[in-house]
Formats: sequence, structure tokens, C-alpha cells
Amino acid sequence: MRRVLRFLIVAALAVGVGCRPAGEPDAAPANPAAPAFSFAPDAPPYDGPPIRFEVTTEGPATQFRWSVTAPTGGWEVTFEGGRTYPPIAHGAVKVLIVRPGADEMVTQTQEEHDGHYRHGNLTAKTAELLVRVVTRGMTGDDDDYRVAASWSAPE
Repeated sequence: MRRVLRFLIVAALAVGVGCRPAGEPDAAPANPAAPAFSFAPDAPPYDGPPIRFEVTTEGPATQFRWSVTAPTGGWEVTFEGGRTYPPIAHGAVKVLIVRPGADEMVTQTQEEHDGHYRHGNLTAKTAELLVRVVTRGMTGDDDDYRVAASWSAPE
């Protein structure tokens, strides 16, 4: 009987290591090469999960790609729109990240949540990724975007 009880305790501890309450992944480092213009100039620093942001130009078109590293369980990444400021060839992409609530039990295995957006009439010279992070079930400010990453074309 003691062996069975000991086995059950060890098994419960092993399962508990793989699942834990929803936490924050490591924050992305700040990007020191921010463009001079921003659609969110007064926003606080981005403090969400790590993000990679790539921009490529092909003729008169610009392709924006991003990848958010977040746990597999409970995290959602959604494209919300693109913006441009043609006078200075600046582009921006808006992304919504929904994280699980504090009371949710989710797996903590990391995965890439990828997305892309193509703008056909702008050859961008600078760009930024604007991200809004909200907790599932909570209401938040619909315009609380933060600059998660920025890009400048090589000269």
C-alpha cells in the first residue's frame, strides 16, 4: 500500500512539473533602433513575450512577418490590421496577443505563433510592430498598443 501511495505522489509531482498556472514568458528585449516616427510614440515599453519581426520589400510591395514565442496552451496571436504613413514610407502592423487568465492551467511548452501581412503599395523604409496584450476574460483598452519591434531599411 505504501508503494502505491509513494508511486501516486511521485506521479502527481511529475505531472505538476509539466503543467503550471499561466505565467508570462520571458519579455522581449527592447529594440534600440526604433524609427524616428511611430504610431504609438507615448506608449510604455513592450513587456510581452519575445517577438521576431522581419520586413522585406519587393518592388512596390512590403511583406511584414512576425513570430511570437509563447506557450502552446491558452495563448492566441491575431493580426488586427496594418497602417502606413506614405510621406516617409513608414509601415506598421497591429497584433493582438491574448494570454490565459491567472486561474487557467496551461502547458508551458514554447511554440512560435507566426503571422504575416503584405502591403502592395508601399516600399517601406521604416516599420514597427504594434502589439496589444490582454488577458482572456478581461476588458482592456482597445488602443493600448506598444512598440514590440521596429525595423529600418539598410542604407
